[in-house]
Amino acid sequence: MKNLAVFYCQECGYYAYFPEEPLPLCPKCSAPKPILQKLGVSYSRFIRLDQRIQDYYISTALLDRAQKDSTASAADSHDYPHAIASMQHHITDLENENKALNDTVTWMHDTIWQLMREQRRISRGAQEAAVSAESENEE
Repeated sequence: MKNLAVFYCQECGYYAYFPEEPLPLCPKCSAPKPILQKLGVSYSRFIRLDQRIQDYYISTALLDRAQKDSTASAADSHDYPHAIASMQHHITDLENENKALNDTVTWMHDTIWQLMREQRRISRGAQEAAVSAESENEE
């Protein structure tokens, strides 16, 4: 158990415990090259953590690795303006998608409240009809 370490896959996010020897291949996505990286937390500490905290460590490692890779590729190409323009385009697309989703949520919210008001109006009408029918039967 002392020789185990936590490794995560850079491609699919899978993680497992392996001996600290050579980097193993990912058994889940079967990538052709060694893509499992050692997590910066010891095995003994990692297994005592809550599942949410374990997921946090893995996701943080994946994000850090992705940022390093994108920074390295941008630095290698010396094409910062293109990288910035690409990111700005992606941000604009995400903002437009977010606006569309917010509009959809607003429409759904308004529709639900409209249906609730209509249902209340119908039930009040039914109650009034029942009360008036009761009044007529008593007379």
